[in-house]
Amino acid sequence: MSLKKSADQIILHDSVVNKYTYNSDDKRLCLLLELCNFMQPWYKEGEPENLCGQFVFSGVRKRRSEPEVAFVDWNNADGQILDISLTPNKRGEYEVEMVLEISDYVRHSEDIFVARFEAENFEWISELSDVIVNQNLVAA
Repeated sequence: MSLKKSADQIILHDSVVNKYTYNSDDKRLCLLLELCNFMQPWYKEGEPENLCGQFVFSGVRKRRSEPEVAFVDWNNADGQILDISLTPNKRGEYEVEMVLEISDYVRHSEDIFVARFEAENFEWISELSDVIVNQNLVAA
């Protein structure tokens, strides 16, 4: 799914981030999160208000964050997506900028992280097998 199209179709704002990982071998950035299902265009009354799953960006390049989000101890912290934006680049792909508020339960602190990267595609994979958003934005 093109990221530009997805920006209007999947709302990540306020979703809880339980883990943020990047695999440099396959250039995938994965967010384990609780998606605010009730904010999604496909939501129907009676469905779960939140969905646990993975939001996976593929073809990731130029990954960086301020401060470095890779040092977060996700066993003792979680985050919330405050904002996400897309900026076209010269190759016709998009730079993703994601603002995360991270709560560290050991240090009793909250920090703001700004993660930036370029990505080609993404996929939302819900733990509920009947709610998958993929290349065709199908919500079965």
